[in-house]
Amino acid sequence: MWYFCAFTPFTVLYTLTRLARTQHFRRILLLVVFVLGLSLLGSSPAFQGGLAHLLAAVQADVSENPVRGGLLFVLAAALAAMLAFVSSSVLVPIAIYAWGQETAFVLLWIGWLVGGMASYAVGRYLGRPILRLMTSNWQVAHYERRISATAPLALVFLFQFTLPSEIPGYVLGLLKYSFWRYLLVLGLTELPYALALTFLGGALILGNMIRFALVALGVVALLAFALYVLDRQLKERAQDGPT
Repeated sequence: MWYFCAFTPFTVLYTLTRLARTQHFRRILLLVVFVLGLSLLGSSPAFQGGLAHLLAAVQADVSENPVRGGLLFVLAAALAAMLAFVSSSVLVPIAIYAWGQETAFVLLWIGWLVGGMASYAVGRYLGRPILRLMTSNWQVAHYERRISATAPLALVFLFQFTLPSEIPGYVLGLLKYSFWRYLLVLGLTELPYALALTFLGGALILGNMIRFALVALGVVALLAFALYVLDRQLKERAQDGPT
């Protein structure tokens, strides 16, 4: 185990240095700080006591209305996939405590799929006036100039995997990228994130913060590396000219 503990922080630091001159550096750095801060906070008895009390209270309400609770969780996950200022992450421990990790994973993945498809539909059929109200317009414009409707599947996969999920949905909708290819990419890219998030939620509930930190930092390192690869591919495409 000791070599894995040393490898993960080293990998994060290495990928941070590779991204230091890109627009994504601040995002990755904030994720690292958030993971370390939450790991320290989650190790405190006061935090674990408060979390246990909250989970027990919410479970009692969910057990009385399981269908409504499930639908609300899926809706929250869908909104998180459409709006930059909404996150379903904070609800994952509650979903795990109420339904178990397997059900929470399925509901989270379904919610993200619904939200991704909705963001694609907004981009394709409602267009820019609505997008200005829902997300970062400069990011949409930035990637719209670099991703084409005929982009290779591997590039679209990287694009979906690395960016907040609402951005690829809106961009690919605006470009009228094939819906079925988009749905395939969406489903595949959201799977590892849903698995990781449900695992991290379970570790948080159990108070296993060392495992939480290692896995979370590993995910951040993978994301940072994927962002670096995406930037390189987009620069190469720009140098080669539009395809």
